[in-house]
Amino acid sequence: MSRPLSATVRVPGSKSLTNRALLIASLANGTTHLTNALFSDDSRYFAKALQTLGFDVQLDEANHSMTVTGMGGKIPAKKAELFIGNAGTAARFLSAFLTLGNGEYILDGEPRMRERPIGDLVEALEQLGCDIQSMQNAEGKMQNGQFVRQ
Repeated sequence: MSRPLSATVRVPGSKSLTNRALLIASLANGTTHLTNALFSDDSRYFAKALQTLGFDVQLDEANHSMTVTGMGGKIPAKKAELFIGNAGTAARFLSAFLTLGNGEYILDGEPRMRERPIGDLVEALEQLGCDIQSMQNAEGKMQNGQFVRQ
């Protein structure tokens, strides 16, 4: 017997979209509620980095939601060490985001992350007048995985 299918399917969130939404929410003024957020290692590292920077970030994994209270482009912490695992999107977004702060920030990741190229981004940020230092080797890869914004 043939009949129409009746089902409900939940499409998982996107780690890329979740990280972008976390960044935008932290830049905004006030509270942003993210729904259908993907709880991946990358998004957890990004959310933890924002918390370390002084943002109020509430995670509700059971309901696939996150709540971020943004500070209108201000970074509350004046000093922070951020560990982002192997999250390339977080490394790039946070490198640029940290240039808005007024303090010293160190961004680090897993040893494998330190092999990934980041020199072009650091150079572009320097050309824009940002005070950023990269601990990298001659190939423009993170040597010690640290980026310092002073």
